[in-house]
Amino acid sequence: MEIKSNKHIYNFYDFDGCLSLSPLPDTGKQKWTETKGINYPHKGWWSKTESLDLSVFDIQPHPEVHADLLESIKKGQTNWLLTSRLPRLKNEIFAILKKFGIESTE
Repeated sequence: MEIKSNKHIYNFYDFDGCLSLSPLPDTGKQKWTETKGINYPHKGWWSKTESLDLSVFDIQPHPEVHADLLESIKKGQTNWLLTSRLPRLKNEIFAILKKFGIESTE
């Protein structure tokens, strides 16, 4: 008797601090204020579009994690991006992924 299985690799990546070296609140608010010339307009950080503003921040990928993700894409593996960012920040996150050379789907 032969048993067949469909083996497939699923990879999960966290966005902030793992795949993306996104700015942290204290230094990010300060840089945003200095760059824009006005006070950062919110108390919070992670739920705000300003925290992912590519006109202020040169957000880079984590080199090793980015390389792993690109390799897994090349191999045809399924990749999931995890984040606790609000759904309304989807466009900002997709823009950053595109900057990293990653086309994403919903």
